[in-house]
Amino acid sequence: MNRSRNFYRTSIKEILSQKGWHATFMSKTDEQLSGSGGHFHLSLLDKENKNIFSDEKASDGLSDIARWFIGGQIRHADAICALANGTVNSYKRLVSNSFAPVYASWGYEHRSTMIRIPHGRDKKTHIESRLPGADTNPYLAMAGTLLAGLDGIRNKIEPPVPVAGTDIYRNPGQHSRLPKRLDVAIDALLSNKMFTNFFGSCFIDRYVALRLHEFERYEHTISDWERKEYFHLF
Repeated sequence: MNRSRNFYRTSIKEILSQKGWHATFMSKTDEQLSGSGGHFHLSLLDKENKNIFSDEKASDGLSDIARWFIGGQIRHADAICALANGTVNSYKRLVSNSFAPVYASWGYEHRSTMIRIPHGRDKKTHIESRLPGADTNPYLAMAGTLLAGLDGIRNKIEPPVPVAGTDIYRNPGQHSRLPKRLDVAIDALLSNKMFTNFFGSCFIDRYVALRLHEFERYEHTISDWERKEYFHLF
């Protein structure tokens, strides 16, 4: 699926380029519009291909494993964010009232949380990670998601209370704020020993260097907004 996604993006850009168009997979192209996500839908199967996220005896149809998997993602959300949202532009999608997550949260059929639990149960039981943007590297995003989820299962990490209602942006409760900027997410990644040990210093050092170099170039760039806001004011 991940390999197909990368081929898909490359194919779309190549085909439209031949027709004189330019396709983009930026997370946010217009501040007046919601951004574009690169969501993951996933479940876990045992050796007999049984969906181990499902528990028909549970009141919500979710197994303990599913709940712990969610708990792991919530706990490591900031580190996942650094891998799933690897550009400066990625974080302009993660804003309030945009159908994108702002807090490390989860909910049933909720499209403003980081993790959405769709209605389907039994064989259809799965989670949707709404954290990655359209510009995500699917290999890194999925690796971070699985690493965090498996840690949740291994340590039986309980998630916070699921979000109810539509006021998560105004009333986040006990859910923590996701990183607002790329450099903040990178700091979270570097401070997460489980992630840095798993991915190894060779990868982490190079990934962080590339991402911080991008952020520094962004910080040193004077935007059109700044010119419009300040040029005639001072």
